[in-house]
Amino acid sequence: MIGGAYSIMGMGVHALDLLQFLLGQPITEVAAITDGQTVEKPLEHIAAIALRFRNGAVGTVCCGRRVPDTKNDAFVYGTGGRVWLRDTVWESMRGKLEVVSDAVNMEEFYEGDLLSLYKLGIEAFSRAIQGDEKFEASGMDGLRAVQVASAIIESASTGRAIKIEPL
Repeated sequence: MIGGAYSIMGMGVHALDLLQFLLGQPITEVAAITDGQTVEKPLEHIAAIALRFRNGAVGTVCCGRRVPDTKNDAFVYGTGGRVWLRDTVWESMRGKLEVVSDAVNMEEFYEGDLLSLYKLGIEAFSRAIQGDEKFEASGMDGLRAVQVASAIIESASTGRAIKIEPL
């Protein structure tokens, strides 16, 4: 419930960040439809977001708190193949990574430790503030996430696509 959004800020920002990281491209335009961002219902429980990236790639993110059997699947399709992170169960960090292309066809199952993600992040942050290494997520990355989320909220509120200027 931060900054005029609920599922966008709680879940959607992570998917947006992941897509920008995977594509190596910033988001330059968004169009969003939600069940909120109105006077009667200021916070959304579900959002469908269309994205345009700087290189012209188009993507979508759907996030919601009321969708049963929600999995955190991610798909990236390109002209030469696809990457699919599928059947991801957040509570257990289990799932499958599938890569299909002209050069690679592989499937890999994984099982992670949910707490290890937090531990690794805290350890990396600690090393960065001690000056031992650069922290991967910069303040500019955080500012960019807020800029994109704000544009999504504006789009959902106004019913129009919003262009995002470079920082």
